[in-house]
Parts: sequence; C-alpha cells; structure tokens
Amino acid sequence: SPPYDNLRTYNGFEVNLHEVGSELFRVVKDGGVVTMVIQDATHNFAKTLTSFRTIVDWCDNIGFKLFETCIYHKNGTEGAWWKQRFRVDHEYMPIFFKGEKPQYFNKEPLKIPSKHGGKVMTGSGNRRTDGTTTDTVKRAINIMKCRGTVFPLSSFTSKEEIRKIAAENDLPSKSAKDSQDVCFIQNMSATQYINNVINHEKGDFILVSTGEKIGKHDGAAKFTAGQRKGIGIAYKEPLYVVSTDVEKNIVYVGVKQDTFTNDIKLTDLNIHDIRVLDEFEALVKIRYNMPAKPAKVKIDGISAVITFDEDVSGVAKGQAGVFYDKNDGHLIGGGFIV
Repeated sequence: SPPYDNLRTYNGFEVNLHEVGSELFRVVKDGGVVTMVIQDATHNFAKTLTSFRTIVDWCDNIGFKLFETCIYHKNGTEGAWWKQRFRVDHEYMPIFFKGEKPQYFNKEPLKIPSKHGGKVMTGSGNRRTDGTTTDTVKRAINIMKCRGTVFPLSSFTSKEEIRKIAAENDLPSKSAKDSQDVCFIQNMSATQYINNVINHEKGDFILVSTGEKIGKHDGAAKFTAGQRKGIGIAYKEPLYVVSTDVEKNIVYVGVKQDTFTNDIKLTDLNIHDIRVLDEFEALVKIRYNMPAKPAKVKIDGISAVITFDEDVSGVAKGQAGVFYDKNDGHLIGGGFIV
C-alpha cells in the first residue's frame, strides 16, 4: 500500500502517482504493459476516486492507453462491519499499454475449462448498433476459454498455490520472496533509506530510572521501543530502548524490566465489529509477530484503554494495537498507540 490517500501513516512520506506514471511511460518500450493494483480511501462516506483520476491522468496526460480494468477479488476482513462503507472484497487492476498494441504473449497456459465446453449453443446474443439482432445460429462451445476480468485470488488459501501456478507458467514471481520491508523502497534496505532522509544530529541517551545522560546517538528516528542491538553503551546490564522523543532527539533507555507495562492507550479507533460492548475481554497484539495476549478493553469514543493480564514489552507510540475476539479470534478493531 503506497503512501497515497492517507491509507496508512507514513510519517511524512508520500508518492506522486502522476510522477510514477510519467517515469514508467519513459522507461517502458512500445508494446510494454503496466498493471496497477489500487483502492480508494473512504472519507465521510465518499470514495476519494484516486483510482479513476489516476487512470484518466495516465491516459489523457501521460500517453498510456487503457487495455482493461480487472477486478482483484480478495477476502475482506471476516466478521467486519464498517459504519461508513461496505466490506471491501476487491481492488481495481487497471492494465495500461504503450504504443499501438500490447506485446503478444502465449495465453494458452492461462486458459481454463469452459463450464459448458463441448455443448452446442443455439441463439444469437449479438445485437447490432441499430438495435436489431443477428440471425440465430448453432455454435459449438470451446472446451477451453480465456480467463475473465476478475482475478479470483480469494479462492486460494496460500501464497504457495499462487507460486505453483507461476512456476508452471515460468513467470518471474515463481521465486519471489515475501516482502518484509517497505514496499516502495527499491535497491536498499529500510535502514539505508531512513539514513538518507532523517536528521543525523547527535542526541542524548537518557536512563529512564535516573534521568541521567549516559551517551550519544546519531538520531532518535533510528531507534524503536524494545530494541536492544545497536545502542552501543557499556552498562552493568543489557540496555533496551524504552521510548523515543524524535522532536527532542532523545532516546530513553533502561534495563529489561523498564520496557514492561500492563496498559496502553489507543486512538483513531477503527471498530470492525459494532456488536461489542464498551468494555470487554479480548486478545490483543501490539506487533504483527507477537502472540496475542489476553487483556481488558475499555472503549471511549475513538479511544480505548487496553489493560493486559500480564505485562508486555516493546510498546511504541504510533504502532498499531489490534484486538481480537477471545473465543473465535475474529478481528474486532484496533487503533494507534499514544
């Protein structure tokens, strides 16, 4: 999800879709194809229409031609209920090409069985521009047919199935690794990218237990709560990042016990299941790779207070806190840690 429409929090980063299209048009050869997967944000019940505006802009102002707009069919969040829109089970897939026509490729491996293949169809089905229809004919239905404009990836249960199809057709994505980094950063790691754009001024490491300045760092934005490696300070016990203050360029550090807390506050809540009460028990995650922890959730408007049954570590402002039903695990909602 690139940083457009404020679909995510990107701390000031954004992407100019017009500039992306212009650069793609410059480097793509005649006959080349560019496929975009895009969805619009919802603000006050209305779609932003960024997808449609981008399609028109790329065709009218940049020079691409629109070959087709397909539907990327996915499974929306199970048990979800939004107050301002339907559950979204799709994204748009505009397919652009440069030049007079798209470069040909062999579509035989991509054909699928016809539902009524081998039968004989009787009928017309073709209407002329003047409103009349063509003569009734009998026509044999092909055994195989082209795929349609809906990409039904929601019917697959794992990425391995998709990679198997890619391998069978010798597509480049057959050996693609899962992305664990920021998707719009190319040819460098996230750390290298951040090093290129953030403030490198020296700041203080402060010990949370005493308020003492115990060292210097090269920028608070390089650190995150719970981090142990990379602090570079000799101390009687291993030191961890407890919190950061990027505006003041301060990194607060402490021993392992200092990183634990049993309550957090969330804001900008997005409640998917409106059946929940203002107070309830749930399973909560504050990092994508942590086991969900039992906790009590108290909702107050667009905010919530989470009280864990046991202390958790690595709580960082700005990260997401997400809560799930304690019985069947379905998503209830979430927000951002403050």
